[in-house]
Order: sequence, then structure tokens, then C-alpha cells
Amino acid sequence: IGISEADATAAFQHFLPVFVEYFYDICNDRNEMRHLCGQTFREWMQPVRDGLIDVKEAGKLMYHARSPRGCLKNNLQKVYSREGVGRGVGDA
Repeated sequence: IGISEADATAAFQHFLPVFVEYFYDICNDRNEMRHLCGQTFREWMQPVRDGLIDVKEAGKLMYHARSPRGCLKNNLQKVYSREGVGRGVGDA
């Protein structure tokens, strides 16, 4: 499914505030945040590429992304898991 640049830009404008809400406090630096943002946006748009949700249905995209198996929860869990791996027992 082809997505116009205008539609992709509009989708990203809906995505970005939600992404920042989820990840701002836990990302270590700007480069990590940028990488995670790109990865998460690709996953955010997957239902559009699969033809399940129209790109203009921001509410449905957000609902799908926030679901228990959605990209926001999955990537948040990955960050928390990674943070826990590098810490010692007394570092918490």
C-alpha cells in the first residue's frame, strides 16, 4: 500500500507527541531517542502497510499502538529490559 508523503507526515505529527509521552523520561540520550523513534514509527505504521487501518485514522492507530501487544508497550518493555541488564544488584 502506497502512502503519500503528506499522509506519512500527518501520521508522524500524530505519532510524535504520543511517542515522547512514552519514552522521554527513560531514554538516555538524543541519539537513542532518535533511533527508537524511527523504529517505533515503522511499527506504528505497520497496520497501514498491512491494509488494516487507514493512514488517516489516527485514533485507531493510537489504539493499536497502545494495546498490550502494540509497538509502544513492546518497545517500552525492551528499553526497561535493557536498562535492567546493565545494572548491578545494588544500583537500583
